[in-house]
Amino acid sequence: MLKLPMCKALVVIVVCLLLSVTIVDAKPKVALSKLRSHLSTALGTRASIVKDELNQPNNSARAGEYWLVHVKPKSTGHFAVKYRYNYNDKLYSHVERELRFRVGKTGCLRNPDGNGVYAKFCLGDTIILPIALENFTEHEFSLKFTDELVNDDSYADDRQPDKTLPPANPASANLIYLGAYSATQLHRAGGYTLQRYAVFEARQPGRFTLALSNLPLSQNLSASAGGYSIIVVDRETPITALLANENVEGFSKGFNGQEYSSSTGSNTNYLTNVIVIQTGDRFTFNYASEVHSAREEWNERAKKTFDKPTLSPPSIAKLPFSFDPTWEYNNWIKDWVTR
Repeated sequence: MLKLPMCKALVVIVVCLLLSVTIVDAKPKVALSKLRSHLSTALGTRASIVKDELNQPNNSARAGEYWLVHVKPKSTGHFAVKYRYNYNDKLYSHVERELRFRVGKTGCLRNPDGNGVYAKFCLGDTIILPIALENFTEHEFSLKFTDELVNDDSYADDRQPDKTLPPANPASANLIYLGAYSATQLHRAGGYTLQRYAVFEARQPGRFTLALSNLPLSQNLSASAGGYSIIVVDRETPITALLANENVEGFSKGFNGQEYSSSTGSNTNYLTNVIVIQTGDRFTFNYASEVHSAREEWNERAKKTFDKPTLSPPSIAKLPFSFDPTWEYNNWIKDWVTR
């Protein structure tokens, strides 16, 4: 049987542990209605909030860290949504984040720059703005808007794809193969990496996975074999997409109590790997990466064949559409992708 002093000690330890757990797990309650009101006021007549929610767990963000605001622009032009918050940490006094995007007219060319990265959005689109919460407080919002004309820049690429070797293309109903080209990336210690690219143009709407390789592909591959998750939509079809980039600036407080900018130029990339393109869009896919040694480079330079690779076309396979909600920030767009 335990003696009384020991029992008291155990009780104290248990109480302390419970208090510790409570303190660690406790998070400031987020008043979403207050945040929604402040952001809506900042957006004014330029955009409206159509939906908002706390983020779901995924590989890149923990639950409760972000407030995902679905915004529908009402004006064409350039938007810069800035929000600040108290960092509640000894390192920073407060932080400012800026979310920038351009909006063109209905049916504009979005000209995606990569997976989930768009040069602009169109009227009718819904843009998901990620607002960091964590244990930050005192969020404030502002909008800088300019009605500068947002043109539809046509696809431009200095490299002209080679059209002499057209491959069999089972995805031709949705994507027309236009050609291929290569690019050389030199290594500091000698040698290089050769990247091979294929250019396609979207023709008809559809959802599928596009597999590309410099080696022969079987047309009986399953969707689990990997590839590019593609959604082709009509020019006038609105999309829901996550804003991929933001600019972050941190402020610290000096000994005199004055705040100063202590970190700038950093950013967060909210990447997704579903490629949404419109009919008429051109998109470039990487289909091979080859590493060549320094000796190979020297031999090729001696033979004057360096940077003149044989341009073999990709092998193409069209697979069932696949979507991995656990990849980076895919989970934040799953409602639109899987509808």
